[in-house]
Amino acid sequence: MLYEAVRENLATLLAEASEVGRGLPRYVEGDFARYLECGVLAHGFARVRCESCKDELLVAFSCKGRGVCPSCGAKRAHVTAMHLVEQVLPHVLFRQWTLSFPHRVRWVLLKDVGLLSDVLTVQVAAVKDVGGDLLMQCFGGNPDPGHNTAMIQLEDGLADIKALEAKNCAPDHPMSEL
Repeated sequence: MLYEAVRENLATLLAEASEVGRGLPRYVEGDFARYLECGVLAHGFARVRCESCKDELLVAFSCKGRGVCPSCGAKRAHVTAMHLVEQVLPHVLFRQWTLSFPHRVRWVLLKDVGLLSDVLTVQVAAVKDVGGDLLMQCFGGNPDPGHNTAMIQLEDGLADIKALEAKNCAPDHPMSEL
């Protein structure tokens, strides 16, 4: 249903966006174009063959997008989650913090990557302050010595994710600058 809606209305969307202003960003247009080619054998495929039964299967290439394509977005989310669980997050208990913004603020942060970076830096500092206070309260002033190691591992893992995101983003995508 989404595929049909995009296929039938993309040209109109792009034309109307151009008429009202500068049009859509190139990475958005690229995401839509790749989505329309995602999973279509005519746009490329790999032939997979079972060595034991000799059965063959054609597997269409995917767009690997994360903006429009629900299938590729879900796969990326799964792979990222597995990476976090298996490689990044330390094997110790830790607290999860979630930061959310009203929709109007989200749009401002989406457009201004520098501001988003500043906001996240402030949030991380605030969480560290609160986390340290909670740790001192929970352990009666004698925190677990492994806590510092866990925080260092977590920060290293977050740095790895930023590097991975930068490598996987299109050069003109806003997230590639984080």
